[in-house]
Amino acid sequence: MIARRYLYCMLLVWLIAGVQPCEAAKVKAYVNKFSVSTTDNRDELKTTLQTLLMSRLNSDEIQAVDSPTDAEIQVWGSYFVFGTVFSIDALVKTSAGGFIDRVYVQGDSQNDLLPSVVLLAKHLRRSILKGNPALATKVSDAPLPTSVEKVVTDVQKKEAFSRVKTEKIKPVQVKNAGSKAEMPEPKDEQISPAEKTWTSQRLPESMTSMAIGRVLPDKGTEVFLTGERYLRYYLRTKNLQFITAVAFNPDEKILGVDVADLDHDQSQEVYVTVLKGGVPASQVYLLENNQFRKIADNIPYVLRSIALEGKERKIYAQKFDSSGQPSGEVLQLNKRGTDFIAEKPLQLPPLANVYNFNSFTSAKGKQLYVVSHPSGYLMVYSADNKLLWKSRDKFGGSEALLCQSDTKESSASLCSAYLPQRLQVSKSGEVYVVRNTGLTGSGMTRHYTKSSIVKFFWNGFALQERWRQEQSNSYLADFSFDEQAKELLLLEVEPITAALEDRGSAVVVKKISK
Repeated sequence: MIARRYLYCMLLVWLIAGVQPCEAAKVKAYVNKFSVSTTDNRDELKTTLQTLLMSRLNSDEIQAVDSPTDAEIQVWGSYFVFGTVFSIDALVKTSAGGFIDRVYVQGDSQNDLLPSVVLLAKHLRRSILKGNPALATKVSDAPLPTSVEKVVTDVQKKEAFSRVKTEKIKPVQVKNAGSKAEMPEPKDEQISPAEKTWTSQRLPESMTSMAIGRVLPDKGTEVFLTGERYLRYYLRTKNLQFITAVAFNPDEKILGVDVADLDHDQSQEVYVTVLKGGVPASQVYLLENNQFRKIADNIPYVLRSIALEGKERKIYAQKFDSSGQPSGEVLQLNKRGTDFIAEKPLQLPPLANVYNFNSFTSAKGKQLYVVSHPSGYLMVYSADNKLLWKSRDKFGGSEALLCQSDTKESSASLCSAYLPQRLQVSKSGEVYVVRNTGLTGSGMTRHYTKSSIVKFFWNGFALQERWRQEQSNSYLADFSFDEQAKELLLLEVEPITAALEDRGSAVVVKKISK
């Protein structure tokens, strides 16, 4: 009897235990020692970064283990230092060697190191969970916030972007669908006080490109803005007044917008670079009665307006393949009647393409080319392709990919080429460039949190920095310098915040006085 009761009790305990909820399975991950590029405290950094990342990676879904033999996932990290700027890169694989993801975080100073490790752990967590079917539902598709930047308060946002309510834009139907003595150095310029800075109302979308058109008496300055699906037309007066827009098809992606008057009829054309099926199929519009009228379609080139040596603005064209790589020569686009013809190939330095070059004239009257290297360095070439100078620092920085990620072309989905930032040259030979910093990202996703414009002047031996705009806590998507009005026109995009709010944009005009 006692044995039978004991058996019943054991059976009851077993049944009760069987209906208890099981503890959720965890992914076991091991972080290897980091590889470190700097010689300062190298051995200490290898283990410190390893320990920091393991503790930040440990969570309800991921268990950081002390031995690679116990791990299902392994992480290899690298720490690179370039002056004060650093980058932490991580490769995550299964223990069997299967690739999962590459992620990275960049900081501007050592004060950003710990927040960068925290952010890197967030990126790694997302990558690891996405690869596990049982845990993939716990991954949010919303963009990750940046921990390197302080969370922007509502007051700070109001100072940076005017919170004026804007009307919703409805899609518009297209009707027909040497020595320093060689040249006197200019005086240093500075941005005037805040009262000479104009900021538009907040535009509730992350804009990607901007072109400045004519100054219309009693109406304002024409401003053309694009996202990936819309071309918008505004007039800048006391605020940014919306006029009209064109919606593009779902299988089309806008890369940029430019304006020029190629046939000199006092009516500027609007050139929109479009990808369709992963390859260029650009379009041209005219403004008639405040509406866009399409006059050309499926131009098989990407287009860019460039004022070489600060002179007349022209449109240049080049073919690009579906992976975002240039194919063929840079040509000049001309308008003859209703036809657009790409001709007269330019003889350009190595690595130059339609997006990353401009030219200026030295004090001795020689034409020099400035080219931005794919890695961000500035280079100056002579007309016979001799490299004269290369910068130590990196410039540029873009969040826009030169591909169409949702295309059916497999090669386009592997695109890793980013749209270079404009290089603008004034008539006096000054070179204006963008510098976006505070980079974070995962896979092919990039986000920048700081930006400025830098002005250079050729002193006969090198591009010498003459002026730098005060740093803005925004990503600079595009810019234009109005030499006559002495104004910088900036297309700024809000940084990602911890609250994961939608990123708005604004046009900012800064008056430059000598």
